[in-house]
Amino acid sequence: MSAFLGPIHYWLYRKVEIQSNLANELANHFDQDLVMTMNEKFETLPEGDLEDFIQTDNIHGWLQEKVHLVEKKLAFAVEQLVELNITIDEIKAVAYLFGSKITDLTIETTAKEAFTFFNNTLLDGMPCDHVNMVKQEDDKQVDWNRRINLHEEFWSQQSRLENRYDQVRDSFIRGCLTNTGLEYKNESNCEFTIINKE
Repeated sequence: MSAFLGPIHYWLYRKVEIQSNLANELANHFDQDLVMTMNEKFETLPEGDLEDFIQTDNIHGWLQEKVHLVEKKLAFAVEQLVELNITIDEIKAVAYLFGSKITDLTIETTAKEAFTFFNNTLLDGMPCDHVNMVKQEDDKQVDWNRRINLHEEFWSQQSRLENRYDQVRDSFIRGCLTNTGLEYKNESNCEFTIINKE
């Protein structure tokens, strides 16, 4: 990444903010004690113009730190809720609702446009990680592979066995697609499709 602050850095930080907001939404919905615990355990993301608070002499390192922060925060929120006997289905329902609230996708949205939206919304490490590899891309269908899973390291072994991260993420994605004519598919948590349902 560039040593100078540019559009890609704003783009990445927005994705960091969205994942942080998802974790906050889950905690707020289910347990106020968890909200307080998370506020104590995790630093609050700065708000305002990125150029006013980013470490300009260490842009890449600062952003990497924030990526790791919100990865830990989401994993912690979900795992603590499970410990509180909140079911994964209940958690997924809130993730779906959150997706439906932040989306601007409509019935006119093409598969290609939806994929672009998710590329601009979902956190998949740093741009230099090249996590996703597109296999097919047109207005009716986009297929892509996840080359590496950068999320697993932040989740417990039990969470990885149950694929809790992908379950929550998939529900969020489907929430974002709620007003569209598109369907999202996840094959083995490594092959993904957005396709026109017609």
